[in-house]
Order: sequence, then structure tokens, then C-alpha cells
Amino acid sequence: MQASQLQQMIDVSLGADGAELEDLKQAAGQYLRFQPDSAQVDFFKLLYSGRNNPALLGDWVASLGNANMHTFQVSPVATLMELELIEQWNRLVGFTSHLQSGDGVMVSGGSQANLIAMMMARHRAVPDIKAKGLTGQILVAFVSDQAHYSAQKAANLLGIGTDNLIAVASDAQGRLCPKALAIAIKTSLEQGHLPFFIGLTAGTTVLGAFDPVRECRAIADQHDIWLHIDGAWGAPVLFSQQHRHLLKGSELADSFAWDAHKLMNVPITAAVILTRHQGMLEQACGGGGGDYLFHSDENAAYN
Repeated sequence: MQASQLQQMIDVSLGADGAELEDLKQAAGQYLRFQPDSAQVDFFKLLYSGRNNPALLGDWVASLGNANMHTFQVSPVATLMELELIEQWNRLVGFTSHLQSGDGVMVSGGSQANLIAMMMARHRAVPDIKAKGLTGQILVAFVSDQAHYSAQKAANLLGIGTDNLIAVASDAQGRLCPKALAIAIKTSLEQGHLPFFIGLTAGTTVLGAFDPVRECRAIADQHDIWLHIDGAWGAPVLFSQQHRHLLKGSELADSFAWDAHKLMNVPITAAVILTRHQGMLEQACGGGGGDYLFHSDENAAYN
């Protein structure tokens, strides 16, 4: 159906008067009638499908609570739930061990997760940017030519520039080619630029390819570059004994993005950005001016 046809069938205009209950019932029915049913088994258009009734109930409960997550005071149970989820996610990825404790925060989706990852990488490479802004130093990021378009959005928003986001060639299976990555970094250094971010994909959008983590980690270590894994779609292979080898070396990454609303089949949107660097999220993303929200009380550590 064309959009113009639907516009003729349904009145979505905002009137000056309120609506009667029967009008609202009719509007809800029309909405569901024309909304593609992502719970159908033949819904293959996008990377989310199915319906998880317990998760749907949780979504309703969260909407009923209608509270922000900025402090323990206004979202006590949700705060504890988020901390537990982040702890378990970090254990799955390998960021939490007897040697280190991972960190993370739930976000609106994979795009925001990848943005925050690049932001942490930028802060690690040039901490002064947070206060002084971009200077003459050109920062360069590297992703696969199969990477999600959110990498371009992040490069734009952070002032890196999309021309400085290098799309590295992939192989016949859609995996980033380590040799091509090494050459691209070498070229960037010869140009006097500062390579600061390598973004791998765990489950590309079209081919479902998993970029090689260990090989790329070795290259990143040679040049002290932040290594990020966008596991928005493919991260749940970590639950599978049969398929978890696809993310072998995930614990070596500096950050990891995960969309629970894809393969984990919970309502949109539910995502997380994880990092093995405790405190880096606050250092890179935190700002002042929140005194009216954050108070020094017995639960301050949970805010």
C-alpha cells in the first residue's frame, strides 16, 4: 500500500478537541490493522522479529513506572536490574574476570552504543578534546566496508568527519581483511594522521559475517588503537557452545555493543554499551551541571 492511500483511509490529524473513548478504540484498531506483524514467522524484513510475552509484560511495567534512570532514588529496582544485566553481559563478553571489572550502561540502540564507543576511543587518544574541542590533529577511524551506517553518523557527530572514517575491504565472506586494515593504518600514519578507533562487526547486516577479533587486536596493539566490537546482532552467539567461536577473542576488545531487541527477542529498544575499562564511560561522557540530580547520600554510588 502506498502512503498516500493510507493517508486517505486514516485521519491522523491533531484536532482542537479531544477524542471520545470509542474513537480511541477505533484508532488503536486501525493502527494494529495496518502495522506489519513482526511476530509472524515469515517476518524477515529486518533484524528483529517474534514476540516475547514476559518481555512484553516487562515493557508495560516499565512504562507504568514512567521514571528516568538517572538516580537510584527515582528508579531503585530498575537500577539494580541494570547493574545485574551489565555484570552478566560483561562476564559473557569476557570483560569481567579476577583481573578486571567491566563497565557499561544501557542505551537506546546500537547506533548510540557505537557512538559512545567512538567517543571513549577519542577521549583515550586525545583527552583534551572533551574540554578544548578539536584541534589541527586529524583523527582517523577504521571499519569494515560491511559495517553498520551508524559508524558514519558517529564520525559526523563527534567531529571526526566521514572522510576520516576509512572503509576497509572485506573478504568473500564479508569479514574485514586484517591485511587491508594494516595497510590502511600505515597509510594514515604516513599522512601524519592519528588512528584512534577500529570498529569490528559481529554479524554484519547483509551477510552475517564476524570480523576476526584476535588478528585485529594484534594490529591495534601495534599502534595503541581502541578496538570496538559492534555485536548488535551477532552477540548472542556467546550463549551457544556451538557458535561462540565466532566471537573468539571478544574479551580482548576495548568496548562492545549489544542489541537485546534483535536476537534476544525483547521489545524495541534495548541495548547496551560495555567496556573493560572501568571509569572510562564517565571520563569520556560525563559532564558537569548535574548537582540538582545527583546528591551525596547513602545510595550515591548507584547513581
